[in-house]
Amino acid sequence: MVWQSLKRWSSHGSHGSDDLKPDISNEELKKLYAKASTQKFPENPRYPFHPTSGVMPMTITGRFDNERERLGPDFDDVQREWRMKWIRDQHLHPSEPFPVKQLYYEYHNGIRRFYRKPLDLLEENLSKHVSRETAMITRKAIGRGFLIYLSMVAGWYYMKYNRAHWEKHRGAKIYVQKETVYPGDVRFPRADPRTESWQHYDRDFHNRKVFLNKD
Repeated sequence: MVWQSLKRWSSHGSHGSDDLKPDISNEELKKLYAKASTQKFPENPRYPFHPTSGVMPMTITGRFDNERERLGPDFDDVQREWRMKWIRDQHLHPSEPFPVKQLYYEYHNGIRRFYRKPLDLLEENLSKHVSRETAMITRKAIGRGFLIYLSMVAGWYYMKYNRAHWEKHRGAKIYVQKETVYPGDVRFPRADPRTESWQHYDRDFHNRKVFLNKD
């Protein structure tokens, strides 16, 4: 591609056009020709991974997966035959899907296998009594719910025991903003609900254990 563009560039310049004439000599052009002609692209393309290898994804069920589409005039005998083949293809062997243990080890390292083991056992036992899909949904719901619970507990612990007070600046700063009352409101003018001095950005100074000045 580079070699073809260079040839096209030099051919335009040789037709007497001063605007397209290259600024390099013929010897340098020959070197560029030689370099471009021997250029080889790597066997493995250098582009990001794509789940469909760069092809636009499409559903293999087709438009007639919808019942309304099958009621239209386009659903002829040919499409009915394809629909019958598709339905028959969904009936797999009783042993399917067959779990491949080595493939599981390939995609899950030791750490992931360790913390996934309890829910793996739960899903395996549930699949004996309910469908595999129901067992998988139950397993995911329990796992996600447990993570949400841990996040809430961690947030509560941080807000309760790591608040910023008068002894340190780090931590969560919690304050309640006073409600704004404008003229025309029946509550205007509203008296300041904070009547004590410690209520004004006290930062828990009134609960101090030192500097009590009892004398």
